Amino acid sequence: MTSNFTTYDVLKYIYNEASSKLRSQIKMVRNRDNSFNEEMLKSESLSLKLDYLRFQPSIRSIGKILAVSKKQKFESN
Repeated sequence: MTSNFTTYDVLKYIYNEASSKLRSQIKMVRNRDNSFNEEMLKSESLSLKLDYLRFQPSIRSIGKILAVSKKQKFESN
């Protein structure tokens, strides 16, 4: 079975923003198409991993920020 869902449709489904009609259609295809279901599982897994990402600036970036801030004159009122 070939699915005609866009990436946007899949994202709406994963993040519970899809209409009930779209959710029903995706669920139906997932039940009938193993390869589509596997791709959906991968996408859902990636979505969960994104929740646990922590972004940290590099030491170099922090150094540059500190160097610029040391050059700035701050006024207090």
